Amino acid sequence: MPTMTSRRRLVRAGLLIAVFGPIQSRVLASPGLTPVFEITIRRDKNLPTTLGINDCVTGKLYLSRPDATSFGPGFCETLELPYRNELNSISCVAPGTYTGFVKTGPTVDGKGLGWRIQLNNTIQTGIQVHVGNCPENTHGCILIGKGPQISPCCISRSKEMMAALRFMYGTDNSRQIEVSIV
Repeated sequence: MPTMTSRRRLVRAGLLIAVFGPIQSRVLASPGLTPVFEITIRRDKNLPTTLGINDCVTGKLYLSRPDATSFGPGFCETLELPYRNELNSISCVAPGTYTGFVKTGPTVDGKGLGWRIQLNNTIQTGIQVHVGNCPENTHGCILIGKGPQISPCCISRSKEMMAALRFMYGTDNSRQIEVSIV
């Protein structure tokens, strides 16, 4: 594995894009292009058969796109509302691959969520990956966190994990984003 200094040289030369060892981004042939920031969200399969209003869907967020047999420990945990036919404000987004972009301003209702990723081409409006700990902190968005769950449908350390995700994304807020939800 190349050292960090030699990795930086390779990145600048456009020959290899590598971030933090095993986390790989798509290799680009043209010098000067920024790699696509790839995220995979793998939802847990142990979903309840009857969903109440406070139920949730948990999962893991992975950087880059591992193949189906190489899911490791993941970057962080995710928390979403259950799937309810992609209805605004009460349902998680359907599985699929979405492009995204960075948002930094306040939400339409004036909440200051800070740096976050908004998904394009969803049936619901304004689906984002953002900070939050419990189902009441989301209206169909994906919350991230790490560590022990506060309760079965609440996660902790959300701001810490969002800061880490932002660091991994880098400083160019115009970088392309691709989010796969499986």
